[in-house]
Amino acid sequence: MSDDEPKAGMSTGIKILIAILVGGGVCVIACCGGGYYLARNAIKITDQPAEIVEIQELIADIQTPEGFKPKTGMTTKAMGFNMNMVVYSRDNGQQDGLVLMQFKMPGDVPEDQMKMSFENQMKTQQNGQSQNINVTETETRSFVIDDEEVEFTFSTGTQAGSDQAVRQVTGVFPSRNGTAMLMFLTNEENWDEEQVVKMIESISAK
Repeated sequence: MSDDEPKAGMSTGIKILIAILVGGGVCVIACCGGGYYLARNAIKITDQPAEIVEIQELIADIQTPEGFKPKTGMTTKAMGFNMNMVVYSRDNGQQDGLVLMQFKMPGDVPEDQMKMSFENQMKTQQNGQSQNINVTETETRSFVIDDEEVEFTFSTGTQAGSDQAVRQVTGVFPSRNGTAMLMFLTNEENWDEEQVVKMIESISAK
């Protein structure tokens, strides 16, 4: 598949992650001088595991939690603008998912401006303002990625429209091709903090 929407069989949780991150990406493009047409119409999509891993390696190395498999990859290259995004999901068919998204803008767009746009989008989510997840509690933790201190937010909440308890982890970090954002979502019963911390500590763009 190439120019289509994500597959119909994709779980609700994965769709939520993609919607949040693509929405954030559109905001970044708009804030940094791009256009909505570019963000919405120049995207290539793949569901081939090997291709997804190749896209992920363009962003950074990462050790995904046990049981997570490549699900979807997206790329955009047009007019000097570059976007790479990958989705990993748990192989038991549950909604748990991990998304990595990276942007690089043409010209001299400051990296801190892109980082701020990403972070503003995530703060909206973390403050419980998203229609998808009702966030009730957050905690910020610092990690060192490639000798740089990076903050990740650990959130607890519920799925909108249900009582399903969920955990969410988000963070912005420097990648191999620009600024990247990570978002991890899992049901409470599948939450494994040790694995998540290990995943974050494994990130490297060197």
